[in-house]
Amino acid sequence: MGKPTKLGDFAKNLTKEKRTPLQMVVPVKDKPLTKKFLMNLPVETYEFLRKKAFEENTDMKTLILSAINEIYYKS
Repeated sequence: MGKPTKLGDFAKNLTKEKRTPLQMVVPVKDKPLTKKFLMNLPVETYEFLRKKAFEENTDMKTLILSAINEIYYKS
């Protein structure tokens, strides 16, 4: 057998099985169906929405969707 190196006996390390923890079963999240919609906004409107979303600590998509829900679905 070969002389052990500074890394130890390399052959012994090859024969050891790598053991991994059991994988957890994670439920699949049901995402609502979405449709991509591109829109051109005036620069002033875009900047206003961006600042408003920042002040409310949210993103522009959530801000726009909440406004649509508030105006059109809560009638």
